[in-house]
Parts: sequence; structure tokens; C-alpha cells
Amino acid sequence: MKIKIILILLSIQFNICLAQQDSIIVWSVDRVLEQSDFRASIPDSMLGTNVGAITHLYINVEYKIITKDTFPVEIYPVFSCTKSWFRNKSQFGLSYALNHEQGHFDIAEVISRELRKHILNYSNIESNKINKIQYAYFIQYAYNNYFDSLDVMQDLYDSETNYSMDTIGQAKWNLKIASMLRSLEDYKEPLIVIKFE
Repeated sequence: MKIKIILILLSIQFNICLAQQDSIIVWSVDRVLEQSDFRASIPDSMLGTNVGAITHLYINVEYKIITKDTFPVEIYPVFSCTKSWFRNKSQFGLSYALNHEQGHFDIAEVISRELRKHILNYSNIESNKINKIQYAYFIQYAYNNYFDSLDVMQDLYDSETNYSMDTIGQAKWNLKIASMLRSLEDYKEPLIVIKFE
């Protein structure tokens, strides 16, 4: 009887995980956002507006204290399909409008890479001076600061592109985002491992 209950609970948990995975997209250089990824309903408060989309993003940080000498940290941006909505209000076409929303997702990857870089650079200096619990607090503190940076950059992106309506501003940001991603190429892997001595 206990085995059946455990198997049922594991099955339920697995199905919940699959459902959650289906409702999110983890950033990948090989995967761009499509109109079908935006699954939330348009809120009533937005119906009479010119707002064409809301892209709900966050940066996920996971770490586990497994061994005494390593500390794996995984940092990656996530797009929530069920909290993001889209309607093509762009006079420049569907792919242009989706490109603007992809820019938001790409900016989240830029900030994720900057956070990975910051954590790795700090670990090279401090990993032999502090314990893992203190390091976990440092990561939380760094995450909060970089999350604030994400908000600032997202707002600047929308401001300087006029929410994609300024085609010159959008073209400049497309180049800027691509340049930032290239400059942080060394930090593209979501998983980083801090080594303690």
C-alpha cells in the first residue's frame, strides 16, 4: 500500500513538473519566442490600450550544497507562457513585434551572464575566506542587485525604442543586445561551479 501511494505521489509530482515546464521557456540561443508562446489572456484593463504585449520574465537561480568543496549554481532566464500575452498591434508586422519581445528575453540573458560573471569573479577571490552559507547569502544579495539592473535595462529598452515603435531605436537596441551577448560569451553556460579549498 505504501509503495502504491509513493508511486502515485511521484507520478503526480512528475506530471506537475511537466505541466510547469510546458508553461515556461528557458532562454536558449536556438529558441526564439513565437506568438503561440504567449498564452495568457489579455487583461480587461488593456483592451482599450495600444499595448501590444506583456512579456513576463524572471531569472532563476538554483544552488545546492552537495559536497564540501564544490558549490554548483545554475542561473538562467525564464519566460512564463501563462503570464505573458501578445496581440499584434505593430504597424511593422508580426515578426517585428515578436523581435521586440525577444529583445526583452535576450536582455534577461545578458543580465544572467553578468550575474554569472560577478559570482565567478567573486569566487576567485573569496571562496577560501567564507563558508557556503555566507556564499549563498552573497548570491542572494548579488541576485537582488542584478534583478534591479534587469528592470532598469528593460525600461530603458522600451523607452529608447518607444515600445518598438521607433524603428531606428529598435535597430540600435538589436545591435546593442547582440553585442552584449557576444561580449559575455564566456559566461553563456547556465551552470557554474564554485570550488572551495
